[in-house]
Amino acid sequence: MTAPQVIAAGKTVALGRLIGKGGEGEVYAITGDPNHAVKLYTTPDRLSRKDKVSAMVKSDLATRAPLAAFPVSVIQFKDGSFAGFVMRLMSGFRPVHELYAPGSRKQHFPQADYRFLARAATNIARAFASIHATNCVVGDINHSGILVSEKATAALIDADSFQFSDGSAQYLCRVGVPEYTPPELQGKALRGIVRTTDHDAFGLAVVIFQVLLMGRHPFVGTVRNGDIPPLHENVRNFKYVYTESRNVGMDQPPGTPSLPDFSPELARMFDRAFLQSSIGRRPSANEWVTSLERFESTLAQCAENPLHYGPRDASECAWCEMEGQLGTFLFVPHFPSGPGTRQVDPGRERFDIEIIWARIERVKIPSPEELQPRIPQSATHGPSEAAIQAKEVKFKGRSVIGVALIVAGFGLVLAAPEAWLLSLILAGIGLSNLGSKGATPAIDGTRFLRELLDAQNQWNREIEAWRRRVGHSDLVSLKDELRVARQKFIAARDEEHRKISDYKTERYDRQRSAYLENFDIDRAGIKGIGQAKIAVLSSFGIGTAADISSSRLKAVPGFGDALIGRLVAWRQAHESRFVYDASSNDADRREMARISSLVEAKLSPLRRTLTSGAHELEQRARRVQEFAQREDPVLISVHRRLMQARADVGFLNIRVPNSAPLGSVSMPSPRASQPGLPQAPQSSRSPTQGQSPRVAPSCPRCGSPMRQRMARRGRNAGSYFWGCSRYPRCKGTRSA
Repeated sequence: MTAPQVIAAGKTVALGRLIGKGGEGEVYAITGDPNHAVKLYTTPDRLSRKDKVSAMVKSDLATRAPLAAFPVSVIQFKDGSFAGFVMRLMSGFRPVHELYAPGSRKQHFPQADYRFLARAATNIARAFASIHATNCVVGDINHSGILVSEKATAALIDADSFQFSDGSAQYLCRVGVPEYTPPELQGKALRGIVRTTDHDAFGLAVVIFQVLLMGRHPFVGTVRNGDIPPLHENVRNFKYVYTESRNVGMDQPPGTPSLPDFSPELARMFDRAFLQSSIGRRPSANEWVTSLERFESTLAQCAENPLHYGPRDASECAWCEMEGQLGTFLFVPHFPSGPGTRQVDPGRERFDIEIIWARIERVKIPSPEELQPRIPQSATHGPSEAAIQAKEVKFKGRSVIGVALIVAGFGLVLAAPEAWLLSLILAGIGLSNLGSKGATPAIDGTRFLRELLDAQNQWNREIEAWRRRVGHSDLVSLKDELRVARQKFIAARDEEHRKISDYKTERYDRQRSAYLENFDIDRAGIKGIGQAKIAVLSSFGIGTAADISSSRLKAVPGFGDALIGRLVAWRQAHESRFVYDASSNDADRREMARISSLVEAKLSPLRRTLTSGAHELEQRARRVQEFAQREDPVLISVHRRLMQARADVGFLNIRVPNSAPLGSVSMPSPRASQPGLPQAPQSSRSPTQGQSPRVAPSCPRCGSPMRQRMARRGRNAGSYFWGCSRYPRCKGTRSA
């Protein structure tokens, strides 16, 4: 499809490739201008947008708020009709949802840790503040209209839809997304509503919440009873799931942190944004900038997982708990690759391959068998309820037979006293069935054996995935890469030595050859060698005295013994005047420089690879060991299943076929676990003498009884507090 011809400020604008296409129009690059793009409206009401776009251009919003793609100039078709506008091109940015969703973040922002997310949230608030400073309201807030760069800077697009006032003229925002629309506007026709910055403040708070809590929406949780209501109903009914101030009938999603513990200031800010009592006085964008900057300053590295950052005063690492609850990883190690990652070259003089390789060899790389996951020791697995029932059924059947025989024996005595001997035999057999410990009917262990084999297969798959996840395969690959680099380096260095040695050996011949190259055949005037013969010789690579030899000339058509003899004699005449120069000369220096240049082209990148690779190998080895010591939630779950399956098979005495050998895993010494919310003993602390015991309050979130606990970490370490008895499903707390 050919882009239409358009005009801006009286000049034709050359449209390039189509960048994007939406419901309102198409966005094109501008040929020769990498910083701007053109939006052409394709909607039937295109002409009705002219006044708003023109007013935005006249007000110079693009300069006053550079963090948004405001119109820079009006675009017209060749017939003079309104077509669209020129705007700033937001290159190098991606939609914010690709940052806060862990899966997309690992792909599009692999270098981003939680500090990056906090900085991005701050910059998003800063972008909104710049919009509000121009008397504009965003209105239609959504995660596709907010962009983030790899430097955590933020930008807003679709600025032509913002609400804008120009004197007495007011241009409204016509649409909105329910997930970001405040409760008081839910279900209303937005086309005719004048939005306020307080309305924006609700949507902005939702976006900030999603960035800081890995994509969670503040009005989405688990329902305790009944059906799950639609999200827009939760918003309309102010069912903010994370609040401590009211019971909304919902619990937080698994693994999410308690905001008052995570950051009391953020908890207060989100309450102000989402509770009904705060309508009209929600936190402004500037307030969010100030609060988030303070939050950024509190972030510190987790003692258990160096990939995690969180508020230093929190009683626990929210991301460790979330990973444990969900069995996934929020952040992964980032190993930069590609051009520019290995640029250090120590140079020929300061590089020693033996020293650098000894450093590389000192890095211990565990074999797959040596690299074992850390599985916490737990109590011995007893048989499952299903295994116990299976065994009970086996003995129950034998008992029923025994009782039946005894009853039959007594019945026979009563009916026929003369058959007392037979009655006695039946009763004896019945008693034997009741008390016998001999052979019994075999248990059908098919399902228990299948469960064991399935669990073992799952374990084998997950252990391989775990080794890849902790970076073992990357570590081995890097060592192999360095080994190949060493081999190439040694080969290149040997090649250099060989070339120099060869030159020294051939120095006489080379010097003589260089001398003979000064005599061209076409200037020799040899009898019988005219231009035709010279052309033939040139075709066979013979042009000077240095090229002449009997063997080469015999291969040239048309040259017999006579001509060959004349050419050889001519060469010998010049050769007889050659004088060998044993001293070093310019020819030697030129040849040494040539050899060095050829070999250096190979050695230089190899030195960079080996020097930087040694450091990188050491770092990766440390990371592998560190991450191998972290308890992996996926493996722990699979290992628990495997141990239970083994316990059931052993309890039921089921024979495992030799064709299905079972693997094993080393069991490292247990590490003291740190539960998500530290629990004090059930008895709690004793009341001070003379005081009455305090009555346990109800949870502010769900109404359940609360238990007194003691905080073991964070800002309130050593202090008691009330925690919900439904923890971790409910994380409601009260001060003690």
